[in-house]
Amino acid sequence: MRLNKVQETAPLGTTFRFVPLGDFHLGSLSCDEGTLRRTIQDIADDPLARWIGMGDLLESIAPDDKRWNPKAVLPEAKQEQAAIGDWYVEKLCSILDPIMDKCWGLCDGNHEDAFNKRYFTNINKRVLHEYGLEDLYGEWACATKVQFEDDNNHRRVLKFFQQHGWQAGRKKGAKINSLEDLCGYMEGCHIYLVAHSHERFVVPFTALGFNQQWTDFEVYDCYGAHTGSFLKTYQKDVVCYGEKRGYRPTSLGTVEFKVTTGQTGVKVRAVI
Repeated sequence: MRLNKVQETAPLGTTFRFVPLGDFHLGSLSCDEGTLRRTIQDIADDPLARWIGMGDLLESIAPDDKRWNPKAVLPEAKQEQAAIGDWYVEKLCSILDPIMDKCWGLCDGNHEDAFNKRYFTNINKRVLHEYGLEDLYGEWACATKVQFEDDNNHRRVLKFFQQHGWQAGRKKGAKINSLEDLCGYMEGCHIYLVAHSHERFVVPFTALGFNQQWTDFEVYDCYGAHTGSFLKTYQKDVVCYGEKRGYRPTSLGTVEFKVTTGQTGVKVRAVI
């Protein structure tokens, strides 16, 4: 697990828009690249929008992998299959370029992790290197502290935990229980983020804490979320693995949070 720090300058009362992006599966014919590009542009157009990468941004499957299906990948991926790793890096850079200056972190998913081990490379590190942002690499799991500071040296802190995750069950119950467990044993964060399932939902949890002066209780809310996907389960004339396994269709897109710097700390609100 990695511990990352991010610095932001903003006056008290500023509301940031925090968007966790994951499970694009770029390279697959089932990736809804149009919806993805519109989401990226929406973040680029908002000066107070920030984002993190939750993993599986790329399909990260090569021609010598048993999962490779030439009928299910983009034609340009097939054309570049002799140097498919380079193509993946260039493809992801071309998609993320408008928002790389707004990034708070980038983690691997199981697809990148398998590709990296098999081909002795690191796709997300290579992407971050292109922008001089290697310090934002989160590997598989990462806790991040974002410090907001104004011109009068007032500091407020947002803490969040992200991991690609592993759950892919067909019902939400186990995923919600797992998020509740995560909030219990990984204490102190405002937001807990998990990807991989391709589901998109947020669950609020309430916790009891204590003020810094140790004179009173403080009740605060934190949020657990599965962060969505841009991979279509079903589409005309294309068969992807989700159809073969009989998965439910997924709601494309992501979750969002509003983070406001206040007099007594940060206030977080979930937006779906």
